[in-house]
Amino acid sequence: MKRIGMLALIVGAAALGGLVAPGATTPAVEAPQPKLVGVLHHADWCGSCKVLDPKLEAVKRDFQGQGVLFTRVDLTDEFTQAQSVLFASWVGYEAVLAENQKTGFMVLVNPATGEAVGKLTKTQSEDELRAAIADALAAVTNG
Repeated sequence: MKRIGMLALIVGAAALGGLVAPGATTPAVEAPQPKLVGVLHHADWCGSCKVLDPKLEAVKRDFQGQGVLFTRVDLTDEFTQAQSVLFASWVGYEAVLAENQKTGFMVLVNPATGEAVGKLTKTQSEDELRAAIADALAAVTNG
């Protein structure tokens, strides 16, 4: 799961890269580690995704600063599927991806263990999604 931490470090470094003058050195920054990872299984053609996406967008910012990383795998076509498999392999998500090859849901993952700890679907309201994320975060944070 250190790969997810590495991903966060790379993304953070890339974001900071645009803020530093050329030739200047950047101070060492300790990248925060995610406490919970939400991986949306998405495809452009997925009807369930079109229902779930706006609900998740309304909820995600409620967890800002709480160590929740929201990301997605794109299963739209062969190319994006292959890219998602490579990404999953890189960050240690391949087992969960292999078990969940469909689209239209978000898997909540404990980054310390790589295990799925919950699943969010289009049938849940925004309040139910928020509560499920909060419960999963509490479970992985409190052991």
